[in-house]
Amino acid sequence: QAAVDVLARGEEVDVVRLARGIAAANARAILGISAPDDELINPILSASADSVAAQLRAMSPFRASPTDQPRSPEQVRAVLRLMTPERPGLLADLAAAGVPPAEVAAAGVAFATAAVATTIASIPRAVALLADLGLWPQAAVDPQAAAGEMLRVTAPTGVIPRVAAQDAFVSTSAGSINVRAGDRLVLMTRAASRWSHPLPCLAQPVDASQAMLVFGAGSHACPGSRLARNQLAATIAALAPLAPQVSVAEVERTAALPHWRSLRIRASQPALASRAAR
Repeated sequence: QAAVDVLARGEEVDVVRLARGIAAANARAILGISAPDDELINPILSASADSVAAQLRAMSPFRASPTDQPRSPEQVRAVLRLMTPERPGLLADLAAAGVPPAEVAAAGVAFATAAVATTIASIPRAVALLADLGLWPQAAVDPQAAAGEMLRVTAPTGVIPRVAAQDAFVSTSAGSINVRAGDRLVLMTRAASRWSHPLPCLAQPVDASQAMLVFGAGSHACPGSRLARNQLAATIAALAPLAPQVSVAEVERTAALPHWRSLRIRASQPALASRAAR
């Protein structure tokens, strides 16, 4: 609401800063921890980017050794130190169930990284795309459909580094692949999200079950997918009456998932937005 009020006054809002606040609030609420926004977000993003860089270096034919560790393990340790449950939440539940403290902290890092990285990637990209394509009027009618289409075409988790847990045989249109336990993989969700129909169509959105395939399916589906969609829908619903346009966009070139360092927007209909806010 504060961002809506600022835009309604004709001032600019940085959507990346807004998304960082949402991401930090998510992590604190789900995990039951306390930390200021930047103290939580910055080490998580740094560790995430470093992990992806290490994964890609390890897959390179020019790597010096079969294994490659992150160059900044202190970033990972900084995140681990934050993962001490202080109130009800996932980490407290795991600790109460007798999970060893080191495993509780590791689970917290995994959940926090997923929640933070995808939120900061998805919300600004969706806002920018709605503005670029002039879809705010349609998005205002059905924010949930708009959120599904934005997640489908922007795919915040479109490139996912993984390590195979066991041997497997994968059949693809290009041929068959043998995967061995320990192999490093890069998964892409482009085909899963029907990239053959790339532009969002809010009049005839893709079915939610398919649009959300960017979050996986079955036993490996992301448990936060519904939260991600609902939060994006709420953001779209709040911003749509303002029909904001992008005034400044600065790319974040070191991120694990593609996003902006800054994305500043300004309402194109501040007077209408002001009435809507009241």
